[in-house]
Amino acid sequence: MPILRVKWGVPNDCIYIEPLATNTGDNIIKTRELLHAKKLEPQRFILVQKPFMERRTLATFEKQWPNKAALVTSPPLMFDEFANDVISYGDVVNVMVGGSTTHSLLSGVRLCN
Repeated sequence: MPILRVKWGVPNDCIYIEPLATNTGDNIIKTRELLHAKKLEPQRFILVQKPFMERRTLATFEKQWPNKAALVTSPPLMFDEFANDVISYGDVVNVMVGGSTTHSLLSGVRLCN
């Protein structure tokens, strides 16, 4: 997220991070709660995810938070860059074929113009 902030010129006080969720659906619910607590009601979202999770992320967002608009994007990664010290290649393949992992996802919400 720090790279996106610099690239897109988003001030730090316009980014909210939800670090407690254990899956995408939970992340969306907790993000909604975080924004509600701050009395914010955005109508449009940019969801940043790994390339192989884009469709699932959008489908989950639409199910968990209907009547909101979302665009899903991801960094341009090659397959060998998907795995890291949090998610293994086995986990990547499992997610791609319909399984799940228990790694946490972070959500960033841009709320400034």
